[in-house]
Order: sequence, then C-alpha cells, then structure tokens
Amino acid sequence: MESDFAAWIEREFRHPVPSEYRDFLFRDAASAHVEPVTPLRAYLVTADGDEYEVSEWFSAERIPDIYQCCRAEGLIAEQLLPIFDSCGCVVALDCDEHSSTYGSVLLQTPEGHYDEARQENVYEEPVLLARSFSDVLAALGEIQQGEAPDLLLLGSDRMLGPSDLASFERELDVELPADYREFLLAHNGGTPARFLCTPTFMEVDPATGEGHPQSVPIDHFLSLGEISELLVDNEDEPTFGPGHVPVACDQCGNLILLGVARGSGASIEGVQGVQFANHEVRGADGLFALSPLASSFGEFARSLAPYGEDS
Repeated sequence: MESDFAAWIEREFRHPVPSEYRDFLFRDAASAHVEPVTPLRAYLVTADGDEYEVSEWFSAERIPDIYQCCRAEGLIAEQLLPIFDSCGCVVALDCDEHSSTYGSVLLQTPEGHYDEARQENVYEEPVLLARSFSDVLAALGEIQQGEAPDLLLLGSDRMLGPSDLASFERELDVELPADYREFLLAHNGGTPARFLCTPTFMEVDPATGEGHPQSVPIDHFLSLGEISELLVDNEDEPTFGPGHVPVACDQCGNLILLGVARGSGASIEGVQGVQFANHEVRGADGLFALSPLASSFGEFARSLAPYGEDS
C-alpha cells in the first residue's frame, strides 16, 4: 500500500507530503485510523475553540480517487491532499513546499456556485484548522488512541471556582452532591469526545404502566449558566420537581436530572439519584415522566459507555 501511494504521489500529485502525515498514515496502528469513526465521535478543537468532527479518515487507497474527484469539481487546489472528512467537508493538507503554509491543515466546505463567465465552480476560501498535522494529532491524541477517560469533554464553558458554586447554591437554595461539585469544577459543561450512551434502563409509561428497555446517547453536559436558565424556565412552567437539577441532555433534547437537597436545613443524603426525564411523556402531575439511571452522579458518569459496549 505504501509503495503504491508513494508512486501516485510522485506520478500524479507531485508535491512532497509532510513526513509527520506519512508516518501517521503507514504506522502499524494506522488501521485504527483509516476506517470511519462512527459511532465513535472525535473532534479537532482549534486554537480559537471551534470544534470540527472527524467523520472519516481517508485511507491511502482512497486518497487518490478522492483527490481526483475533488479536483474535477474544482473543490481543492492541486497542492492540497485530502486527509479526512468532517461532516461532508474535506479537510486537506497543504503540500506546497514553496509556500509558508506548507504542512498546514485546511477545511474546504462544498458551498459555492457555478461561475458562467469562468465556466467553473467557485467555492469559498478554505478555513485554517491547524498549522501542522502534528497539531491535529495533539488535539486528537487521547481520543484516537481510545484512552480517553469516560468524561473527556470538549467545548466546556469558563472554568468555575468554589465561590461560583457557593453563589449558585445560595441563590437557588440548593445543596449539590459532592461528586457533582467536583465535576463542575473540572468541567463546566461540554460535549463528550466519545459517543457515550447510558446503560440500558427501564422506562415506564405512567399512563399505561408498560415498560420498555432503552439506552440514550448523551449529547452534552450542561454548564452552570445553562442549568440556571433551565431552572428559571422551570419555575415559570414546571416540567420537573424542585428537588432536581438538570445536568445533561440526550440527543433528542430530553434532560438528565440529578436529585439535590433544596431548602434550608435539607440534607443531601438519600436524594442524589440521577433520572432520565422524557419530555414527550408526562405523569398525572403534568411533569416529565422520570426513569432512574443511577444512585449518584459519580455512578452515572462511570456507567456511560461507547455505543454497543453497554455492560
């Protein structure tokens, strides 16, 4: 495979490919990177904090065909080598050795128009994602090696301090469980770097009493600011009881709720359970139907697993 790729580079591409990318493409573990990563999600986080999903790494076998298709459409310049797909956009490596941008990683969107005067497609300018492929690997390293902790989160809000949590608890007259306080101090919300799902749980329809097992994917954990907004909205139009705080959302917009102690003198003991709130099913009290997920936030966090690995 490597010799065929090298021959194509010399014969048709005719631009030197940065060695850091060639090493990545042909190292022993390359097979773990050249297949589509779905359902495992990985993200490149730029220096500006923008996130770009790595939907599929292109293999050495596919790159020549992808390059030719992109060039035929006028999507990429001749010196750009396509290396992965990001939600339908092509991410490419600049291989112009005579340019100051040599080795940089660019994202090209398929948005554009056909220019009648020029008789060709015209696309938007590519977006710079990283100065080098090494920067990409640095951003993806833990995720792609499959060694990321269960709650490696991307796109978290500003870091919190103990005073922020104390102010939040005082204003809302609640006491947060210790394990959730520790979580907020480390991660003020964010999207899991891996596609994580809850363990299978039994959801019961309060109207019929019928239950069915299901597992839901976690879309993101809520920041303290998002939690405050949801609690204010809940006071105006209650959808869950006062003894709960929303901590996460699934991909359908359903909330994950954490039991808290509310009111002066209330004890946090015994009210730390985590529950799934289905926004499409309501109980006799008009509130979202709840299904238990875990006895504590820590247990809930540890129970999350990539799709298909529910234990």
